[in-house]
This record gives sequence, C-alpha cells and structure tokens, in this order.
Amino acid sequence: MGNYHIYMVGILAFIIAADVGLSAEMDTISDNNTTAEDDCNDEYYSPCSCRRDRYNNQSIFVVCSKASVTQVRDVFRRSTHPQMYSFSFLANHNDPPMTIYSVPVDFLADKRATRISLYGYSKGSSWLPKLAIDSLAFRSTNANVRFLELSYWDLLLQTDFSFLQGFHGLEQLTLSFNDNLAAFQYLPVPFPALRSLYIHHCSDLKQAPFPNLTLSNSNLEELSMPYNDLDDQTVNETLASLVAGGLSNSISSIDVSGNRLTTMPNQIAFFSHLTSLFVTDNSISWIPSSSISLTSPHINMNFLHLNGNNIIGIDSDAFKGNFSTTQVGLNFNRLTLFEENVFKDMLEQMVSIQPAIGSVIVSSNAFVCGCDLAWLIRDHRHLLPVVKGGVCSSRMSFEELDPQSFVGCYEQTTVDSLTTDNSSSNGAFSAATAKLYILQLIETGTMKQTTLLMNCGLAIALVVSGRLFGSADGHGMMLDPPSRSSMWRYGFNVPPNYNENGLNCGGYGVQFNSINQGRCGECGDEWSLPRPRANDEGGIYGTGIIGQTYAQASVMDSVDCRIDVESFGLL
Repeated sequence: MGNYHIYMVGILAFIIAADVGLSAEMDTISDNNTTAEDDCNDEYYSPCSCRRDRYNNQSIFVVCSKASVTQVRDVFRRSTHPQMYSFSFLANHNDPPMTIYSVPVDFLADKRATRISLYGYSKGSSWLPKLAIDSLAFRSTNANVRFLELSYWDLLLQTDFSFLQGFHGLEQLTLSFNDNLAAFQYLPVPFPALRSLYIHHCSDLKQAPFPNLTLSNSNLEELSMPYNDLDDQTVNETLASLVAGGLSNSISSIDVSGNRLTTMPNQIAFFSHLTSLFVTDNSISWIPSSSISLTSPHINMNFLHLNGNNIIGIDSDAFKGNFSTTQVGLNFNRLTLFEENVFKDMLEQMVSIQPAIGSVIVSSNAFVCGCDLAWLIRDHRHLLPVVKGGVCSSRMSFEELDPQSFVGCYEQTTVDSLTTDNSSSNGAFSAATAKLYILQLIETGTMKQTTLLMNCGLAIALVVSGRLFGSADGHGMMLDPPSRSSMWRYGFNVPPNYNENGLNCGGYGVQFNSINQGRCGECGDEWSLPRPRANDEGGIYGTGIIGQTYAQASVMDSVDCRIDVESFGLL
C-alpha cells in the first residue's frame, strides 16, 4: 500500500508539474479564483476533482483518481464547462485483480481536452490492469488533443489504436510501462502535427513492426524508445523505416538507451539534423569506424551519451564531423586507453570555442595512465579542460598527472620514416620487408591505419586500427633495439627473462577470457596480473635501464626481430 501511495503522489505531482501555467500552489487556491458562474466544483465533478489555472480562469484541470469509468462518463454528462486543458484518469488500486477498464463511446460526452492522460497502476508485481478503449471514446475532442499518455496498462485487449483516428492536432504521444503493445503497429495515420513520440519500459514492442509514420506527413522531432528490451535488428529496422520515409530530415533527438544493443545503430549517419543521441545502458563493447558521423552541415550535436555500456575500445575514425558543442558521455564503461587518434581532433574542436561548450566525460573507467596518455598530459595539455572525470586506475585524476613524468615516453613515427633496408636473415624481419607488407595491406584496404610505436622498450609494434585478426599466439622478440626483456643478451646489468619471446598478453585464450576481455598489459604481460607486472616499469624487468636512445627525427638503419613461431598474426 505504501508503494502505491508513493506512485500516486508521483503521478499527481507529474500531472501538476507538466501542465503549462499550473501554479505549484494550486492546491491552496481559494474560492476567490472562481467565477460567479462556478462550474468547476464538487457538485459537477465529484468523485473527480476540478481545479482552475490561477493565471487563466477559463482553463481547468480535471483529475479522476478514485472514480469508475461509468462515474467519469456521468461527470462529463452533467458538467457544463466545454473545454479542459487537462483530463487525467487514474485507475483505482482498490479494484479487484483482473479488472478490465473499458473506455466507452463518448467517454467525455461532448467535452474537449487539450491533454489526456490515462494511468493504470502496478501493485509491485507484473500484474497490470487491462485497458480497452472504444474507437469512438474521444470523438468529441479528437481535433483538440495535443498530448496523450497511456501508462501502466496491459493492452492485450486493445487490438488496434483506432481511438486515435482523427487526432490531427496530436503533438506528443507517450506510452510507458505498458505490456502487450503489439497493437501499436496499427497506429492510425496521418498525424501531421506529431512532434514527439515517447515509448519506454514497454514489453512486446519488438514483436510487432513499427507503425508507418511516414504516411503521417509529420515533422517528427523526438523519437524516444528507451528500456523496451529492443535488440539490434529491431532498432535498425525502425530507424531504417524512418530514413526511407524521409523523417531523417526532421528528427533531432533519438533515445534508444536501456535496450539490448550490442553495436551502434547503423542508420545514425542518415539523420542529418541530430542534436541529441542517447545510447546509454546497452551492451556495446566496441565503437567501430564511422559509427557516429556528424558530417551533415545541418548537424549541431549537443548531447552524445554512450554511458553505461561495456565499451572497451573505439576505432580511430569512429567519430567524424563537428563535435565542437557536443557533450560526449562515456561514463561507466571499461575503457583503459584515452587515445590520441580517437579524441584529439574532437577535443581541438571543443577548445576552439571559448568559453568551451563541448566536453568529453569519461568518469568511472579504468584508464591505464602510461605512455599512451603522454599526448594529452605532456603534449596537448591545453585540451585537458574539456576532458571531464578522467581518473587513472591508480585513482589519480588526469589533472593531477605531472607532465614531466612522461618525458621519457615514446614519440610516434609513421611507417614512411623507415628506410628500405633489404637485409634479412636467420628469421629476422627487416624494416623494408615490414614496410612493403604494410603498404600492400593499406593499398588493398585490409589495414586502415598503421603506426610504429616505441614503448616499454619491448618492440616496435604495428598498431592496427580495428580488430583485423583472429587468433594470433606467436613467439618472437625485439633484438635491435633490444627490448627490456632481451637486454641481458647484450651485457646489460638486468635480470634475464628466458620467456622473452612469449610476451603475448598471456596467449589468446587468456587475453580473451572473461577477466581480461581482450585487454593486454602495456608491455605484453597478462592484463589482470597485479601491478606492476613483470615487464611494467617498476616490475622485475622494468629496471629503468634504456636499451637504445635515438635523437628525434633520426633515421633507423635497421630493425631486427627474431620470430620463433609465427602462428598467424602480424608483427
């Protein structure tokens, strides 16, 4: 009972707050606010209640929270006020289970309303009252209704939505916390004035085709479908139908949060006027190339929220276009790297406007604040003000990191900086051979972006944008320049690592188990090992001794690697 009272108070508060012009002090309105011809009193409206807008005496609000359907119809038959701003019906929670609320013909008699809200209830279980609305229930007001809401109902008996026939002025339709919504596919059209469609916490929405709103000749602006248990296919088919019907040119806000998405919707790029995109609380692990393309000159994105997913990686070209005024939310994900090729261009756009409006919010991720963050902390510290909530796994914020601690980190060098040394022997893989192979991959489109990185003194590794390869469990090592695990071979005073050729993130089975989930230690160790791991700085082999030093912009004559077992993959 207590939960129901909370629910009722919440509904009533929502009704009062939502009605434009209704004062927060309405419950204390005195009789002085009524006219001499008092047609908003208990005599006319009991057991319902009637209140006037204190700023517009002719605008009334009728709430029926303890009345039966028959009593409500009788109220409107005897009342004399022809026009309501708002009519709200709340099912009586004291009615027996399995009660059917049948809304009859001419439910409002000859009265008209701008806003109609019908609320069922939930008794803390999956049981909802059943609702069945006659096709002529609202014919007296179908041309006047601008806002309609149906919430907390079992719509199993509602075989169609014909009661909305003729609602040509309907601007907002809200369906929330309903079961058995299959009849929604029969939504009558047209709705030329429809601007906002809110459907949330409804079951069975995925079981029926989305209604053909393209026949409505509407300029739909907001499509909100959160927490409906929708899968990738359903969301993509829904958005594709809107694109095909031309509504992609009018929709400015899309919300598909809290569903069962595992990938970004593939139709987003076609919505040329988006200002808000909410894809929070899904199960998206990776943001692939061109997922979010804001290349249309009409797009001025304000909100892009990808919070609460399981995102572990983002392709370098996943975000395209202008993000200068966008609030990008990536909170509560599983990102470990804040990468330059993903975020730098976006951040530069944001700081180009002062005071900055846009930002990238990344709280509650487990960032490994190693050399991969040098680009931001050391080289582009002016971008930090638009990075919000960045915290390392050590619990130190990005702002607290000392740029001097990144002085020894690598400089990025493109493949073209390598010389064409043709020497290769005894299993060594020369720079020229690597360069030729890489250029072939790029030319054929197999590889999208390649960068050479000097990091951890481990190896020169080709970092590929995208997940191009499956299982790769090879064995090899960097000999010239030597990795920190191989320096013992060349007389350096360091502990020998006899497993120097096996720094493969623990192997494919370990790297992609339920704990590591594709993540790898910065220097090749298994990701989940306690830090510092053996090959990390401060670990057994991370002694701080440098294997080789190069001047910036100098040319490396050769790079030697020894491959013991290639086992697929690419060096």
